[in-house]
Parts: sequence; C-alpha cells; structure tokens
Amino acid sequence: MDANRKRRAKRLGTGAPDPDLQAMSDEQLPNPLFGYLVDLPDDALIDEYERAMAALVAELPAMTDVQLRALRARAPAALAAVIETEQERRRPKPHPAPVMEPVAIAAPPIEPHAVVLQEPTPATPRPTPPGAHVSEPVEGCACMLCSMHRRLAHGDDYGPGVHVG
Repeated sequence: MDANRKRRAKRLGTGAPDPDLQAMSDEQLPNPLFGYLVDLPDDALIDEYERAMAALVAELPAMTDVQLRALRARAPAALAAVIETEQERRRPKPHPAPVMEPVAIAAPPIEPHAVVLQEPTPATPRPTPPGAHVSEPVEGCACMLCSMHRRLAHGDDYGPGVHVG
C-alpha cells in the first residue's frame, strides 16, 4: 500500500463525500458523460441546436487541418455536410491556364519560294485482263481469246461463221 495515498486522495477531492451530491436523488444527479440533461420544449430545443451549430461553424475557420479531420472522424452524420463545406473552402481552387486569343491577319504571308503544283494527269485505263470477255472479240484487244474469236468469225480454222461460246 502506498503511504501517500490518503494525501493524494485529499488533493484530488476524493477524500470526503460532497454533502450536496448526497442529498440529490438519482434523477437530479448529473450524468458524468453528458453533464446536466434538461428536457426542453421543441422550440427551445431547436433554438439551442441552432445556437450550438452557429458556435461550431464560427470555430471551424480557426481550426487547424488536423483538428478539422479529428472533428470529422468523431462528429455525427448531421455535421458531415458542414465539415465538408469547410474542407471545400480550404482546398486550393485551380486557376485556368491563360489562353492566347487568336490574332487576325490582314493579308496572308508571302512565301519567298512558292511551290508550284503540277496539274494531275488523267489516269490511264487499265488493260482488260485476259479472260474477261468470252463471247465476242473486243476491238483493240490482242488477248488470246479475242484473237481466237476473230479467227473463228472469219472462218479461218473451222469454216465460215462458226461461233464458239
């Protein structure tokens, strides 16, 4: 047992019981967690809530970021919007990048060495591939089928007027 226990207990006020507290009933005793609980009428309760909220909102700008985060961690959900508004106010606002306005040019610039473009030449038609025409000779075509059709039409190999096809 500690020899100084009684001396320290007297300094803390735990030595003798308080006669005023002993005289109170259980309903009159203060709640050690919440202090004195008072049942207020609705209008007074709303006024008290608004007063407490106004006091909290007035204290928010003076709080450090650490204090604000600690308050947000332990605050009820009803205060979350107020605390979020304060955090938004503290965040730096992005500044838009400056944009250079277009400058109107009076006359187009003159190029010292102008590039002269050549006129496009018309595309030459592709030659007809062999076997593309099978029933009659095409004029100007020298493919094997056209020459055979010409010979057959003149009757060179099989007699006059024989048509293949």
